[in-house]
Amino acid sequence: MKYALLGEKLGHSYSRVIHEKYFKIKSDKSSYELIETPKEKLASTVNSLLKGGYSGFNVTIPYKTDVYNMCDELSPEAKKIGSINTVKVLNGKLHGFNTDYYGLKLSLLYNGVSLEGKRVVILGTGGASKAVSALCEDLGCSDIKLVSRSPEPCGKHCIISYSEITGGDVIINTTPVGMYPKQEFSPCSNFFDFKVAVDLIYNPSQTLFLKTACENGLKTVNGLYMLVAQALYSQSIWNNTDADIDAINKIYSEMRGK
Repeated sequence: MKYALLGEKLGHSYSRVIHEKYFKIKSDKSSYELIETPKEKLASTVNSLLKGGYSGFNVTIPYKTDVYNMCDELSPEAKKIGSINTVKVLNGKLHGFNTDYYGLKLSLLYNGVSLEGKRVVILGTGGASKAVSALCEDLGCSDIKLVSRSPEPCGKHCIISYSEITGGDVIINTTPVGMYPKQEFSPCSNFFDFKVAVDLIYNPSQTLFLKTACENGLKTVNGLYMLVAQALYSQSIWNNTDADIDAINKIYSEMRGK
């Protein structure tokens, strides 16, 4: 089987390594490649994947919403979120899923972070933010605020500016600010009364955002476990199997060690 990751810039990506580790565990001869494409060629690239013998592909920044709109069928969580990161090619059609939702859910469970009854502040309003806010709703958060540099009324959640952050229980960064190679930047440096900081970024393993949060006494969680979990959830979708939690934990331990 052939699989791929589609994105604009993929020099930071660990996805191929993760999927190849999974293939090794399963003695699977499948392949996984990274395909960078500019916005103006996105539609033609998706069409080439559809017709090129690929069984499925992942989608990352900044195309999760664009490819969502190209899909023929959407899973329930993808419809709720409004973006996808996983596509299954079946009978000549694109079936869209969002495994970021499940990846973060497993990451929070693995790291002992509960969102039930918690006040959550989510930095960013893009595709990843949509998955995070949907999970927060389903896990019973008492309050959800989204933060944007250009706050405008949108959807059911309150959107505020960075200067309006006044605190909460859990703060989650869904923006790419601080990602390699621009790791000297942070989307936020004031942590008020937060207890937990989560960053979806996994490269570097400790962003400036998490480093500052740690120095302020917060429990911190980076995006590596979520990355591994969402990748193997994609495999379960492509292969019609249950997600392999043992494989997720094994690959995460290997990746974290490096």
